[in-house]
Amino acid sequence: GPSKVTYKTDKGNVTITCETGYPFSETLAFKVSGAEGASIPLTLRIPTWCNDATLSINGVAVNQVLQAGTFVRLSAPVKQGDVVTLTLPMVVEQKDIVGQGVCFQRGPLLFSYAIPQQKTEDTEEYPNMHGKKPENPDFKCWNITPTGSFNYAYASNGKPIEVTYPTVEEVEGTIPFDLNSANVKLRLPVKQIAWDLVDGRYTPAMPEQGHLELLSNETQYIDLVPYGCTELRLTVFPDANAEPLPNPGKPNL
Repeated sequence: GPSKVTYKTDKGNVTITCETGYPFSETLAFKVSGAEGASIPLTLRIPTWCNDATLSINGVAVNQVLQAGTFVRLSAPVKQGDVVTLTLPMVVEQKDIVGQGVCFQRGPLLFSYAIPQQKTEDTEEYPNMHGKKPENPDFKCWNITPTGSFNYAYASNGKPIEVTYPTVEEVEGTIPFDLNSANVKLRLPVKQIAWDLVDGRYTPAMPEQGHLELLSNETQYIDLVPYGCTELRLTVFPDANAEPLPNPGKPNL
């Protein structure tokens, strides 16, 4: 994230200031200041998920191999006045969880649907939890239950998943991983399926892949936010377009 660090060299201090919206945005600008004549080598990490990273120094593209999952040292030390710009293009990736469903990642962030919820303090002592009871009144136990739908299956419409950003005014001064000011969202097409809490309380098992019961054929759109913004969440979605898995106990006729 945004940061600043000062290094001591034999010719004086060198300060590097990183200006960025990462991990929500793609660009990191490293601005160098410090004593005249002082310089230091600079090594940058190229994340494993990024195959198309680009680099420029003072606006000039650098012709250097930027291999995903490696550390890359610049060919020359940086000095006062240099601006090193690293761009890490982020694409929405669908991750298939065999036998369960799909989840969605963009760059370094996993995304979830924040299920509408209510929180009530839990003061009950449970024998099977060794008399669970918080000793610190500021660290309470909570029951978190849904107040809205969560029974969604991903229903691909053949189009790229839309990425949306709030305005600068909406996020200025907010906490980056606060649900009410999520810095980036994914717009996901879904359909509602038969899928309920167990006994009205417990997390249900994933529906069997390829055997979903649609409650409606209408496509709806929900917003996914970074996983860290959520408490009660849906991260792995049943796939409404998935084919049934073969039954290993029966021959395929």
